Amino acid sequence: MVWFSPELSVTYWPRGRFDKLIKQFWSTGVWRGDLTRRNLAAASKRYFAPPLMVAVVAAGLVAAAFGLVLGILPLAGYLAAVAALAVTAADLSLKARVALLVVLPSIHFSWGAGFWFGFLRGAAKTVDRSRVS
Repeated sequence: MVWFSPELSVTYWPRGRFDKLIKQFWSTGVWRGDLTRRNLAAASKRYFAPPLMVAVVAAGLVAAAFGLVLGILPLAGYLAAVAALAVTAADLSLKARVALLVVLPSIHFSWGAGFWFGFLRGAAKTVDRSRVS
């Protein structure tokens, strides 16, 4: 059960450095993978999008490394979708659009790879220390 109360006040502190953002999403992915492993039936289907993308892109890159040129298509398709989003997103500055080209793949791949780690090995001692000085 989730309790909603308009009186609650929440403060969000965005990560101050790019590497901290990546660590945050890696840790979140690891824990989501671990929780999914523990209770697969309760996992939302949307949790599988980033890890599926990571697996398909990785398989494609392995295939490309062995000479199957079409193996690059999953990565190219993903990057094309990110580029299309950056171009068509409303009310964003040029700087924000360019940032999307780096930030979205970084968070999707770190979360998706973290998910696989957590799903296959468990979260164990994974802790998000990205907000700790």
